[in-house]
Amino acid sequence: MAGDGVAAVRRCRAARAGLHAASCAVLLAVALTAGSVAVGGGRDGADAAPAAGAVAAGVLAGGDLEAGIRSLQAHLRAQPQDFGGWATLGTAYVEQARTQGDPLGIRRPSGR
Repeated sequence: MAGDGVAAVRRCRAARAGLHAASCAVLLAVALTAGSVAVGGGRDGADAAPAAGAVAAGVLAGGDLEAGIRSLQAHLRAQPQDFGGWATLGTAYVEQARTQGDPLGIRRPSGR
């Protein structure tokens, strides 16, 4: 009978140790999240440099789609690793096909 009491105490201690470890992990996660929000939460993105894709999208905002496509093509010849520029060029091609009514007229980028 005494062995049963000792086993019960050991099980209780093991359960409390597991609960303690789990609560420590949760508290650590909350503290890290709160810290990252406090450090990066004051930034609204106004001081961030625009991404290359965003700059390329600005070229299309001018209204002349053909000129925007030519400008993007020139930009991508100089910066072929600009994935945002490639995405914007693809979007420009789709818009060109939509507005001109010729879905087969979508050109393939040169060099690919």
